[in-house]
Amino acid sequence: MGNRAVILFDNSNESLYLQWNGGRESIEGFLRACRELFPDTKTPFERREMMYSAVHRFFNDPAKPESWGAPSVYRQLGRNFNMASIDNGIYYLNGWGIVGRDYPHDGYQEGNDPKKTKGIYRDVLKTFEREPNLELAYQKMADCEIPGVGLQFELATAKGLPQGRMELSLACQDFTGEVESFAERMTKEILFPVTVRKGSSK
Repeated sequence: MGNRAVILFDNSNESLYLQWNGGRESIEGFLRACRELFPDTKTPFERREMMYSAVHRFFNDPAKPESWGAPSVYRQLGRNFNMASIDNGIYYLNGWGIVGRDYPHDGYQEGNDPKKTKGIYRDVLKTFEREPNLELAYQKMADCEIPGVGLQFELATAKGLPQGRMELSLACQDFTGEVESFAERMTKEILFPVTVRKGSSK
């Protein structure tokens, strides 16, 4: 149960599954924040990872500790979806915009609440003031037995965030689903989104 939705990126097999806040008002709020925070993402994989970061931060806001660790957003690959279990259907994106929809059933009513959209957008931006516990992150990396994987962090500036934003990622040349699964586990354990990047672990 929940308020579920699937988001597909740029006519690819890269997707996210949202357990909660899958209505149009919420999705538009997440996308507005992503357009502002990550204007230079170039691939469906990168956009999926950055939206994963934004949505996870929203559900693990330090100002709302009662929500920490709650199931919220999951990476997926492929298009074999069970529409009966997706309350709000599928959103098809091009860049950071919605260009298509598969509705879950006949008579589905698309929500339209600009105040809710604006509130989610603002809440996502606020969560980017939070920084990860790097000591805990490196402790968790000690459990990683995947060859060639390194932990990276960077502080990058963003419009509306003069103090910058922190990103934590796993980098690897030979990307596999095993890396993605480890990133999911780290995310849950340190309560901070760990994205995945294809490239040198330095």
